Amino acid sequence: MPRLIQRVTPQVAYCKDCKAILYDGHEIESPLEIIRIFAGVCPECGRKLTYDPDSMKFTPISKFDNDRDYQRFIKKRNDELGLKSRF
Repeated sequence: MPRLIQRVTPQVAYCKDCKAILYDGHEIESPLEIIRIFAGVCPECGRKLTYDPDSMKFTPISKFDNDRDYQRFIKKRNDELGLKSRF
């Protein structure tokens, strides 16, 4: 298996208001389960968590040819969302 596939985090869930990362993992979790884990409230800002299927974004793994492309994608995504980049 290519190294890239092993490093990819398939799902990231974050608060729309404060951009706190609520879930960043390799196992796919239902958005409703993530909301339930936090009792429906963001632990950072206290905003009521909701699930809007229309706001979900998907990026296929095949889009990335190598680690550098993946790292650029993650940095750009985090910059756009106001999240701290891991790279």
